[in-house]
Order: sequence, then structure tokens, then C-alpha cells
Amino acid sequence: MSTIYWRIIVGSVRGQKESVRPPEPAAYNKMIKDKAIEAMRGDLISVKFPINPEEFTLTMYTDDDKQELIGEPNQFRFDLPSEPGYYKYRLSAVWLEKNTADYDFGIQING
Repeated sequence: MSTIYWRIIVGSVRGQKESVRPPEPAAYNKMIKDKAIEAMRGDLISVKFPINPEEFTLTMYTDDDKQELIGEPNQFRFDLPSEPGYYKYRLSAVWLEKNTADYDFGIQING
């Protein structure tokens, strides 16, 4: 078993004067899928922040683009799915109630 650490690919930040806006949805999803992190069954996602937020959640998108909360809010380690395939996630965090960040990323689970 290993732990996955990733770099943020794209995201949007609110609560600042300027926001980073993602491209059109189809292009955005393709970009995330093309840069998916390779992982193996049994791997973990470990969340670390330079400054811990007041709250954060990890959400996984299902095939029909519905969102499913993974684990509990403010949980720092998450098990990856056991089935091979591509999975899209969003890490959302809140600092001081008004500063938020959402980070989307993909993980490709290999057999």
C-alpha cells in the first residue's frame, strides 16, 4: 500500500479580488482526465495543507456527474476505490468562512 500525493492541476479560488476560472466544462474535464494521477488498488489519498482550513471535504464524481462525499469532513486520509478505472475528485476547503478553494483532480486506478 502506498500514499498518493498530488500537485494541484487547476482550481478556482473565491474570496479574493480575482478568481481563476476553469475552461468550458468538456475541455476542463478532458484536461483533468488527461493529467490523472496513476495509482494502484489499496493506495490512499493523504491531504496536507500549508495552512489548515477550518473545514474541508473530498467529493468523488460518479459516472452520471453526481457528487458523493468521501469519508467525513476534515478527514486527512482516504482509501481509493478498489475497482480499476478513472475517478474524478474535488477537494473543497474553507478558511475564515469567506475564503474558499476547490481543487479538481483525476486518479486512474490500475489493476
